[in-house]
Amino acid sequence: MSDYRLKLKALLHDPIDKQFVIWKLKKKHEEVAREYLNFLLYGETIHEEEIKLADQIASAISRIIVVPEEESLKKILDEKTKFEWEEIKFIDIFSLRSQKAGMPDNEEEVRKKFKKLGDLKFNTSDERVKVYFLFLWRFLPEIFPWINTHPADSRAPNHSIYDHLVQTSAIASSLPKPTFLLFTIAPVQEYISTSRKTSDLWSGSYILSYLIYKATTVILDELGPDNIIYPNLLKQPLVDRWLYEKFKNTQILDIFKDEEYFKKFIDNALLEENLTIANFPNRFLAIIPFEIAKDIAEKCKEKILKEFENFTNKLDKINEIKEAELKKETKEKILKHLKNYFQIYYVYLPWLNDSYTDIQTILDEYIDLVGVNERYKIIDIIKKHSYYKPTTVGTAYSLLVELVEKFLASRKMYRKYEDIGEQKGEKCHLCGNYDILPIKWDKLPRWIVRERERLCGVCFIKRVFPSILKDILNFSSEIKFPSTSEMATVLYKTKMEEGNIEEFKREFEELRKKTDIPKSVSVPALNGHMLYDVDGEWLFRENYRKERFEREIGKTLLESDYKNIIDILNKIKKPPTYYAILMMDGDEMGKWLKGDKMPKIGELMHSKVRDVLKNFDENFNEILTSKHPISASIHEGFSRRLTDFALNRVKKLIEEENYGKLVYAGGDDILALLPVEKVIKCAYELQEDFKNVLSERASMSAGVVIAHHKYPLSIALNKVREALKNAKEDYGRNAFCVIYLSKSGEERKFGGKWTIKDFFNKLICIIKEKEISKGFAYEILEVIEKISDINIVEVELKRILRRKFRKDVDIKKYVDEFTKILREYNEKLKDFGDMLIIAERIFEN
Repeated sequence: MSDYRLKLKALLHDPIDKQFVIWKLKKKHEEVAREYLNFLLYGETIHEEEIKLADQIASAISRIIVVPEEESLKKILDEKTKFEWEEIKFIDIFSLRSQKAGMPDNEEEVRKKFKKLGDLKFNTSDERVKVYFLFLWRFLPEIFPWINTHPADSRAPNHSIYDHLVQTSAIASSLPKPTFLLFTIAPVQEYISTSRKTSDLWSGSYILSYLIYKATTVILDELGPDNIIYPNLLKQPLVDRWLYEKFKNTQILDIFKDEEYFKKFIDNALLEENLTIANFPNRFLAIIPFEIAKDIAEKCKEKILKEFENFTNKLDKINEIKEAELKKETKEKILKHLKNYFQIYYVYLPWLNDSYTDIQTILDEYIDLVGVNERYKIIDIIKKHSYYKPTTVGTAYSLLVELVEKFLASRKMYRKYEDIGEQKGEKCHLCGNYDILPIKWDKLPRWIVRERERLCGVCFIKRVFPSILKDILNFSSEIKFPSTSEMATVLYKTKMEEGNIEEFKREFEELRKKTDIPKSVSVPALNGHMLYDVDGEWLFRENYRKERFEREIGKTLLESDYKNIIDILNKIKKPPTYYAILMMDGDEMGKWLKGDKMPKIGELMHSKVRDVLKNFDENFNEILTSKHPISASIHEGFSRRLTDFALNRVKKLIEEENYGKLVYAGGDDILALLPVEKVIKCAYELQEDFKNVLSERASMSAGVVIAHHKYPLSIALNKVREALKNAKEDYGRNAFCVIYLSKSGEERKFGGKWTIKDFFNKLICIIKEKEISKGFAYEILEVIEKISDINIVEVELKRILRRKFRKDVDIKKYVDEFTKILREYNEKLKDFGDMLIIAERIFEN
């Protein structure tokens, strides 16, 4: 177990208002740090060797401050880079925006709040230091919002004091030999896309996210949340739930219950809508002590294997499957399938051999495995001119991260074989990997398996996982997910006349009494609507057939039982039959995390320091113009922004503003279901918000599939991945691609940079307002398929448009825009024709 007394001291080894103390109050920051610590731990001191060493390593990780090797020149540099109070800045490392550093309002602000915290009573001293540490780790950025822009160092003001303090505590608890642990689980896309129902899709995403969370709990329990570098765990709902359990038997809940930030914490920890977002990636990077690295890694692995057992044990609590008689040997088979299917990999890499100043060994190993490159060269130069002496292994953080990634990639090439016996029976109808389970399938309700559908252990767990998670997290109700039919009809429901809704609802409830048709759910934006719990499939009159009720519901009905419903549906407009799948991904995220997208070192220094360094040594110009190496602060800041985007922006844009349903949001990875009319608009808004959260230099690409609601979901998911790949490869990233899949299997595709969406939206408006007659798109496509000369195609395009637009429409502006876009598709004329047809098809269906 971690030494929380040491961690707490390390977390407070600098005052959280350090620059305010130094430059405004003109006090010694070490004395103020001790004062704040003594409010919590009276009589304690921060002067311990582990903390001093951890501080030196953490400083070297995030701060690049260089000096001439001559001591006399260093003194000149120190003299020339003293600051006035008003000169303290903070530079956002992603956007490069410079702003006045965040500061407390006055000298008493921090002192008062620490004093209030110090008045808490605890049962034991161990509980005191642990709860204080966890509370400060979680709430310092919310109690003192300015801390996020309060620089740890005034000369390199590109990382916050909070990040430096957290890194120091993580390193302190990992001494004497800090070590990276990189842990992952696979497969990802294969597991998620093997889905027949939308609930399968959500379950697959959530299970992977939840398993990684469970693996991280080993480090949470034994070391602390600060030891996980990526993903950053701050404000993660499941981690807040873990923290809530630590706080609930202390005074914390009573003392802070009225604080707004604490109320949000409680909601984040307990609200089902937050806890059911799959937002953990399939890997994590942690700093841990070398001497227990193997043990920790194996415990993380064992935690996942134990969770598989937990899943199978929870099956006994699902009432709907008891009649299927899941015997002991059946559950053992499920467990074998799970353990064989999921592959767990990890590597750990110590930062040092014997000395924390031995950077040369890291450089030598890097050359052997990677070679000499820009990253190597800049670390080698920084090592020679580092401001902080002695230079520590923290300087080589970026090289160590790259090495541990390469080691993991090599490890994943070797897959452990586990004998689960010969698979010689009937294969799973969903994945085809393993034998089906020996259970009484006809005794299972239709919401679990369709008629004659048979599943293996992996797919069976995925199918019933909403019920399993309900028990694991003690939810009040089972998790449900809107169907593809529901997604096709969401906006249709909002446009139905109230009288028709009431009449249909009344008749449908009578039918439900006879058939036990289960209540479903719609998208969150439709909550409160009269048809919220009536699946969209029941708005299609062709679904009211005797044989279908027998097959899907297991009930024999007479036509008279549903005649009134058909009469109602016959007198209203038919519902749309197509819905959209949206998949988005940040562009070149790997390069961001490796440091290839980082700004120059000089751009992240205070201008006064940068100007002085320029005149000292030509080596400094090379340093100042080189890319800033990746650091723990960058990793954590990057992850925090992605978490904020995923939890607070993505869900709101998709579910509240665009009538969609979020499947997962793992930072820069998004999967969602949306109405066709909303999907391009939503995708564009998401990528714009992504830029706002992360950086104007960042971008997202999107794949969109528009599919018939009866189209096989697993195939549609493969196509949306293909669309995303096309957006990145064929359209050059920062782009989108749409694939249209008709019920008959016809496929059409178009895409382009995000500016194309303006024309597509205008095109849809033209068609919606019937300003152009039907069939124009097919005529234009026919020309494109016959003629390859774009000049001739342009002439024909203008001729067709003049003939097809309504006579009362001023078509000049439209013709000019059509021809401009045609020219942009010079190399992909078929895509231009398909775009026109897709726009027309949207309103045909």
